Amino acid sequence: MGNQRQHILLGLVVLVGAVGAVASVVRDTQQFEVLPIADDAMIESFGAELAEQLVMPVPDMDLDAVVAREQFAVRGLSTIGNPEEQAALVRGVVGSGLPQILAQVHQRVIAGDSLKYLGTAVHGEHKVVRFRLIAEQGGVEFFDLLIGVQHGLPVVVDSFSLNTGQWQSDAYAELLEASRGVNGRSARQVRALGEAARAGRYEEVLRLFDALPASARDLRSMWLHRVNAAAVTDDVARHMSILDEYKARFPNDPAAHILFLDAHFVREQWEAATADLDALEASFPDPFWTAMRASIAIEQDDYVGALELAEDVIRADPTLIEGPDRGLVASLAEGERKEQLLGE
Repeated sequence: MGNQRQHILLGLVVLVGAVGAVASVVRDTQQFEVLPIADDAMIESFGAELAEQLVMPVPDMDLDAVVAREQFAVRGLSTIGNPEEQAALVRGVVGSGLPQILAQVHQRVIAGDSLKYLGTAVHGEHKVVRFRLIAEQGGVEFFDLLIGVQHGLPVVVDSFSLNTGQWQSDAYAELLEASRGVNGRSARQVRALGEAARAGRYEEVLRLFDALPASARDLRSMWLHRVNAAAVTDDVARHMSILDEYKARFPNDPAAHILFLDAHFVREQWEAATADLDALEASFPDPFWTAMRASIAIEQDDYVGALELAEDVIRADPTLIEGPDRGLVASLAEGERKEQLLGE
């Protein structure tokens, strides 16, 4: 594998869009209600339907209409007491103009990313639908969708990203709390950074982060954008340095294992990388983590063990390219080693 970074792409597109709206509070005391959660049968049926629609070139379903965008903010407002700020946050989310999560995933699938529906799972108190998205250029995302009921029909009311370690509703609540001290100019800078991240201008993201005022640099979402931008550039040393800074600033981060898996690979800290994979597999079981274990085995010259792990991946998920890829690398390396032994 050549000590290749296993960089993880972060699902942060929606988060920063509401900052400007929150910073200048809208005078509106309208109250918003939390929608009820769908029953198990509706969740299972809707999850299967979403899985089919998201891989169609032209979905039959209106992907924007089945996401209750305001609920992503509403569900996070239980601890926020000011109704004006509540309304501002909800309006900021609804009117942000950012892509809906499903439309964004569909665009990525059409562009070449690989989406896998993992079925339903239990997350906390609720059943959710779970997906894995592997980017064409490398990196993986896992996300859960919480399904509610609106006018008798299923809708997405919240999303959880393994890559950020939190529900979107919690992220909005944090954003509201943090942005109370962000002025208008800072809000514009935050929005500019978010736009650069969505457009894939990663060097610009890093420059914009360095120019942020201290109040905006305290936002965890800005740091996650910075980590993600550093991960997909060629400067490995800078990426490792930024990860170290992130760890020092957020020592108990909920996404620590998936973020620092990258650093543990680069630094050949295989025990720590294995601990990361243990934790990730416990929370989001998936053969992708087995493929990463095969990568560790290859790096440690355990080619037979890597082949066995690769075969496990292929049996568990024949669609996962990482299985045959790791198997091929291990097989070639083991063949080369045998030839060297015969030649001695």
